[in-house]
Amino acid sequence: MTERKSLLLAAAVLVMTLVAPLRAATDVLTFVPEKALAVVVVNRIGKTSGKLEKLAQLVKAPLPGPLALLKKAVGVEQGLNEQGSTLLAIMPAVGTTIIPRPLAVVPVSDYAKFIAQFGGDSDQTITEVTVGDQKILAARQGDYAVLANADSREMLAKLLEAPAEIPPAITPLKVWLTENDVAAAVLPAGIELGLDTAIKGLDTIKQVMASQQSAGLQAEQMAAAFEMYRQMF
Repeated sequence: MTERKSLLLAAAVLVMTLVAPLRAATDVLTFVPEKALAVVVVNRIGKTSGKLEKLAQLVKAPLPGPLALLKKAVGVEQGLNEQGSTLLAIMPAVGTTIIPRPLAVVPVSDYAKFIAQFGGDSDQTITEVTVGDQKILAARQGDYAVLANADSREMLAKLLEAPAEIPPAITPLKVWLTENDVAAAVLPAGIELGLDTAIKGLDTIKQVMASQQSAGLQAEQMAAAFEMYRQMF
């Protein structure tokens, strides 16, 4: 193999190595974890914010758009790509808490500047940043900054290593989630969790009603009714 061919092959391998891990800038849905409960997507955040702000003015209810809210809530001044789409995924709770974990994906034009304004280090794969008075984690993936709770390092690391593919639960919803300015969807894991929570709630109510012996026949009838609803789930 000639020196020229060797150099070309080395360059090709280098390009493939650099490009392969990057996700398509237009396909924010590839960041949705398989176990996500629900997602909210704001597409083309700059234009969408302008539309919503005009609509709010028309109905005489001036409210800030998603872009203004994002900048105010997060304190963004540099590095945000206002032509991109942002995503919020709701993840299952861990440990003893019942509060779901958020995972945010923000389009960036300059990740280093974006992360520096929060005290982050762009040389680290996963870096700790301060948003408001809260410590969270951030990582770069292609043209996006991925933000997660401080206790979600393992989840974030797995997401960075995962193939850049839209999960099966999202595929049927792709058109809905990408063509609308703002879209949201509850995913199968979220539906399952909701049904499980409803069943547990009905079981608790049934037990309480059945234990109210003083209520007599009425309590028994109500307990039977709740059992009927439970069977529906």
